[in-house]
Amino acid sequence: MLDQQIQELLEPYIAGRVSLADFSPRFASLYFAVRQSGNSRSLASQLCNVAIGPLAEHSGGHRSEDSLRDSIRQSLRELTRPTVPSATQ
Repeated sequence: MLDQQIQELLEPYIAGRVSLADFSPRFASLYFAVRQSGNSRSLASQLCNVAIGPLAEHSGGHRSEDSLRDSIRQSLRELTRPTVPSATQ
């Protein structure tokens, strides 16, 4: 359930339909809930990890907002890419 909420927040943000001012507090709330759950291997935790580093870099002035969106977009694409089983499995 948290994973779906995070995806539903990340996708409009990276598409530019949600401002950073709207995204940040909502993300912080979901991030806190995920960390409180204690399940660091969950999809929700992985989705948070996609955004938290680039968001911290942006907050510290080391990344533009366009770069923030691009980084989240790329990491989200990699995370949600279907995996193809290898021939040796």
